[in-house]
This record gives sequence, structure tokens and C-alpha cells, in this order.
Amino acid sequence: MSKRGRCPEPSLTGPDSWLLAAVGVHLLASTAHGVAHGVVPVPVPDWLLGVATGTLFVGPLAGCWLLVRGRRWSGGWLVLVSALTGAIVETVAHFVVTNPDHVSQTTHAAFTPTALGSTLGTALAALVATWYVACYRHGGVVSSATEPST
Repeated sequence: MSKRGRCPEPSLTGPDSWLLAAVGVHLLASTAHGVAHGVVPVPVPDWLLGVATGTLFVGPLAGCWLLVRGRRWSGGWLVLVSALTGAIVETVAHFVVTNPDHVSQTTHAAFTPTALGSTLGTALAALVATWYVACYRHGGVVSSATEPST
């Protein structure tokens, strides 16, 4: 532990690896659900496909890329915003608003479990990213050591 209390020093073998692992779990679960979408098939409007692609894949991957390139503050925030948005979209689309993507609208055995897994995996990534950016908030070790002021 560092002088930061409960927040360990950032490193690719510590908190960074926890965030990367959470994003990895999220990506695996989201990919499995994407496969289920193709197998069933479940039609998804183009706008929802775009939002899902951006929040579930592009944003978290870009955040991880920033993190491993030393831009931990920006990477953590990008993962947080993407995963939080993705978790909200998945929850609403799969469990709240009746639409073709709602779990009640298909009887395929793989759809509901992968929808739940994807939503929980995305929520896990958002939770770990929230912890990460809270520990290393602006002006802390991560932002001052890895992202010079401009």
C-alpha cells in the first residue's frame, strides 16, 4: 500500500491489471451475447447497434489502449463512461423496455443467460473503473505521473 490509503500504486501488475481483467471479462461476455444475437437471430435497430458497438467494444478497448500507453487517467475515464453507458443501455434493452432485444421476446436457450452475463460483465467493468478513477482522481498519482498538464 502507498500513502494513498486503500489505493495501491498504479502498475500493470496491480490496479491497472484489475481494470484490464474486468474489461476482458466484459468483452468475453458481450461477445458471447453478440454471437447469441446472430444465432437466434434477434434484430437490432441500426442506432442501437451503433450505441452498443461504441459503448461495449470501441470505448472499453480504446480506454485499455490509453491505459497501457501510460494515459491511465484518460483510459480509466473512457472505460468508466463507456461501460456505465453500456450497462444502462443493456439493462433497459434486455430487461425494461419490451422490444425485440428484450429477454421475454425470444425462447432461445442461449439468449437470456448471455444477456444477463453481458449486462453483469459490463456492470463489473463499470464498477472496477469507478474504483480505479476514484483512487486515482485528478491530481493523484496516476494523473500527475502519467499525463502531463497542457
